[in-house]
Amino acid sequence: MLPSGGVTSLLSGYIDRTGSLVIPLGLRDARPFHGGLALAKPFGSWRFGIIDVDGSWVVAPELAAFGDWREDVCGYNVGGEVDGDGEVVGGRWGVVGDGRIIVPPSLEAVGGCGQGLIPFRQGGRWGYLDRNTGAPVMPPSFDEADDFQHDDLAVVYQDGKAGYLDTRGYWRLAATYEALAPTSDQRGRAQIDGRWYVIDLDGNVLSDGYDDILPFMAGMARVVRGDQIAYVGLDGQLLGDAWFDDGAPYAEGLAPVRRGDAWFFLDVRGATHGPYQRAMSPTDGLARFVEAGGDVGFLGVDGTVKVPARYASAFGFHEGLAAVLRDELWTFVDATGKELHEPYWHRAGNFHEGLCTVRYGARAGVVDKSGKVVVPLELDVVEPFAGGRAAVKKVTWRPVTAPPTAWHVTPAEGLAFRGFAGAGADDELRVSVCFGRDVRDDESLRMQQIVAMWRTIADAHAGGGALRDDWLADYAVTMRVGDLPYPIELLQLLLDELREADVPIKDVALARFRPATEHGLQFTAGWEAVPHPDDPHGSAYFDTFADYARQAFDGTPPPASESPPQLLAGRWDGRGERVVYAERTFTLHLPDVRVCYGVTQDGWIAPDARSHAVGEAVTGALAARFDRRRVWFFPPHKDPGPPAPFTRGGEPGVEPLQLDLDGRSRRGYGFAIDCVACLQDLGPAQYRYRENELMEGLADAVRALGLAPVIMWQRFGNPLPVPAYPGWAHPMEPTVYVINLWER
Repeated sequence: MLPSGGVTSLLSGYIDRTGSLVIPLGLRDARPFHGGLALAKPFGSWRFGIIDVDGSWVVAPELAAFGDWREDVCGYNVGGEVDGDGEVVGGRWGVVGDGRIIVPPSLEAVGGCGQGLIPFRQGGRWGYLDRNTGAPVMPPSFDEADDFQHDDLAVVYQDGKAGYLDTRGYWRLAATYEALAPTSDQRGRAQIDGRWYVIDLDGNVLSDGYDDILPFMAGMARVVRGDQIAYVGLDGQLLGDAWFDDGAPYAEGLAPVRRGDAWFFLDVRGATHGPYQRAMSPTDGLARFVEAGGDVGFLGVDGTVKVPARYASAFGFHEGLAAVLRDELWTFVDATGKELHEPYWHRAGNFHEGLCTVRYGARAGVVDKSGKVVVPLELDVVEPFAGGRAAVKKVTWRPVTAPPTAWHVTPAEGLAFRGFAGAGADDELRVSVCFGRDVRDDESLRMQQIVAMWRTIADAHAGGGALRDDWLADYAVTMRVGDLPYPIELLQLLLDELREADVPIKDVALARFRPATEHGLQFTAGWEAVPHPDDPHGSAYFDTFADYARQAFDGTPPPASESPPQLLAGRWDGRGERVVYAERTFTLHLPDVRVCYGVTQDGWIAPDARSHAVGEAVTGALAARFDRRRVWFFPPHKDPGPPAPFTRGGEPGVEPLQLDLDGRSRRGYGFAIDCVACLQDLGPAQYRYRENELMEGLADAVRALGLAPVIMWQRFGNPLPVPAYPGWAHPMEPTVYVINLWER
């Protein structure tokens, strides 16, 4: 049940194999069960606890950290904090498993369980606990102690040297080595004089020395020399003396390897099978390969094709079946290549415990190995089954509404702005959420958890890869997302969750982009911003300024508010040796003031009382619109203050001008604005100029002064060290805006 006064749009719980909710949808987050226990997070807390199969708390939701589940055992920390490097500082560690607390939080540190033993630290020294009783079986007397893994041996350090210790506490190899890596297949890996060697468990060196040796798997280990790899057998000798640019571990007798751009399968005799565009490790006796044209098939461990390459995508085999994509829909195929049914699902995964999550449209459910739906498609996320239960998430979709008035949002209506109507999978949405101050550690933790949970939901609906780029910092969160079937509702979910987490949101910028076209209105690194729905889309080109002015004051439609060739703005990123292009939002539009791209710098006359009044009004309007209590700026120590008008000579204020237009003398005012004062710098690769806010501030001055409802503007800047795009102006780094305002 949700706490009183708390409403959420994202709920987690657990279902059984029939789809019945055995732990109701009332958790903020839920993780898989292991041996009758699961990590979970309730509402009202941003920390995990541990629940049993009935949903009762075995460990209260106050964990500072937790380890990996090994042999259905997990370590957990209470009272500590995670520092900036991800290390747990302070607190005490305990151990849970088998549905109960094995060791209450009383230890300095614990490792992962292996072979029934758990490493623990007390008094600065390491020993081992029994995983069943929690009692020490080896007292804390070692410098360091790793988990027991294969061959019933663990790497243990004593007096700065490494050795192999067995589960009885006896040295199999005394601690005399610089370093050791875990054993497997009765073989160890030892560092001697800075090089790595294969050794047997009597300490005999079996191989040459290498830069690194990775674990033995299926009787073979990868060795590294420079930027190339090869494989050695249990005798330590190279397999055919063949070196590759990349390679994966052996599994079931095959290893994917790469030479140049071509991939092959390497068998245990040293023979290669291929080439392929991509090769992947086998599962259940079959390995995926990708042909040059992109089609996916499956190879047997004997090197023969078992399932022809006829699929657009595929997962590996699990429990005898693999999910495959054909004609943009998913089905399942068996080891003979027979499909379970015609492609039907929009998304499918791997089988676990005889069940597999599938998705059709917006909802997820579960099928069995006959293809029968056993859990109706009524959920948003269904995690793999473990122990007969699956963690699930369900979204209660909220209507898209205007943002809180306490936030500064561009556009002001937020996601309810009409320019977002009809957004879909072909669009890219960009969102920036800036905080009024650096978030505290607890706020940062909440923010990261929300982004992670939201990404799970978004990826589920997008079929993976929804988040194309993100930047999380103490001062802001920025994201670029795509391939979402209903991106506006999903971004509304993110903003709702962040608001309810009570992080100090101050400023939000939202934009909708689509793939750039030759005549796109706003070009940004291959994408163009969607025009404002009320933008009349007038011409951006005129033969004379008089023609342009006539259309600006009286024509229908008025000139374009922006000129695409002039808006390819960026800055040079010296670290990345590249140009980073500025973000754009919707085209500039105001309901009662025409925004037109293009200015004059002729007709200057002497300043007077009216031009002084105009300068003061513009300065005041921009200061109010860019009030730092309202608008976010980072970093504070580099804040240039709100934008303000200045003259050709660099003095504060505006200059009057007088031009004859269509036989009529019209008075106006010209001035410049420093672009840096409008910069919203969000991260290393994301920033924008607050041109929307600039126009809104200028419009406030126009209304207050009773000027003609027209703002003329233009960017000027310095060219960037990149080639010009054909048909576009040379990319530039903006330095100033030049503005013209006019009397009626």
